[in-house]
Amino acid sequence: MRRALSIDAWTVMLVANTAALRVPFSTYLVGRAIELHSALNLADAREMLATLRPDVTILDADTEDDRGLDLIPDIRKVGSQFFVISAKGDVQDRIRALTLGAADFLVKPVDLEELFLRLRNILVNRQPQGDVGSGIFNIHGIKVDMLTRSLLNKDGSLTESHSLRRELIILTRAVDGFGIGSLLHLFDVCVAR
Repeated sequence: MRRALSIDAWTVMLVANTAALRVPFSTYLVGRAIELHSALNLADAREMLATLRPDVTILDADTEDDRGLDLIPDIRKVGSQFFVISAKGDVQDRIRALTLGAADFLVKPVDLEELFLRLRNILVNRQPQGDVGSGIFNIHGIKVDMLTRSLLNKDGSLTESHSLRRELIILTRAVDGFGIGSLLHLFDVCVAR
């Protein structure tokens, strides 16, 4: 039997310098079992990104005199997906954010249920993080070396267990071609065996 997918295993960071945004977002998302961390400004966000490495970042483009989008290279550097919220909803602003890699763009005022659903969709469809050049992917805490088709310990060394060989082959094929949704289903099936 397949377990229900839970998004509370993911980490989300909110970058917003106004309490008018932070308080309702935090209250609502925490109430929906999302692990949420808030940054009050771009400097705090840069510091938090390095240590937190969130799965998704919610970025208020209006932060610090409309300089919120300046944070995007830092967000991308840690492999976090992100979406942008802004009071400016003209086509050029949306195109700029999406061109810079935003997964989505919401115009203020933001409906909290819509925010949650868009966040959920990003989390569920999220591709595994990893350094493509090295072939090592971190799939929600499970490290897989795609080149050797091996499971790795937390320190990056090869695991000694050979009992998961078949499941690992299925898992790495899922990463290769099907994306995280199929991967999570296959992983659930493998673990259930």
